[in-house]
Amino acid sequence: MAEYFTQFSATLNLGNEQAAATAQALYDDMMERGVDPNSPDDTTPEFDLVMQVEDDGTPLAWFTQGDGQGNIDHVTFFVQELSRLISMTGRWGFTWSHSCSKPRVHAFGGGAVIVDMETGEAWHQDSRAWLVQSQKGPMPAGDPAPVPRTLSGVQSTRTNLKH
Repeated sequence: MAEYFTQFSATLNLGNEQAAATAQALYDDMMERGVDPNSPDDTTPEFDLVMQVEDDGTPLAWFTQGDGQGNIDHVTFFVQELSRLISMTGRWGFTWSHSCSKPRVHAFGGGAVIVDMETGEAWHQDSRAWLVQSQKGPMPAGDPAPVPRTLSGVQSTRTNLKH
């Protein structure tokens, strides 16, 4: 039987010990009361949070998927709540991957999320959704640069391949 995974590993610079304490308190509260206590069908966070300190003393929040099945929406909500509580600015983001223990069609992919710390807005881009959209019509805005048709920069000379 195949097992499916959503995996990620990302850090958030918290800036100071007070912010680190607030982040830990928020995570502890979510573990006790659920990610969103106002939601009737809420669950505990499907991500692990480890507080770390860089060599220069900067506190970091390290987010991982824990047991292999992380929830990107839970991480996003956590960062939105934390940025509201400690008045963070700028943008923060992370990437994730979807994988499977066995080869399965449509079981692999990933994406990225960006959170605007000041407004709380968040944007997700899933690679599978991008691929499907791109195959159906014009390339969406902000697309990656085109990939060259040759690996070495030299056009292939293959002409007569036997079938």
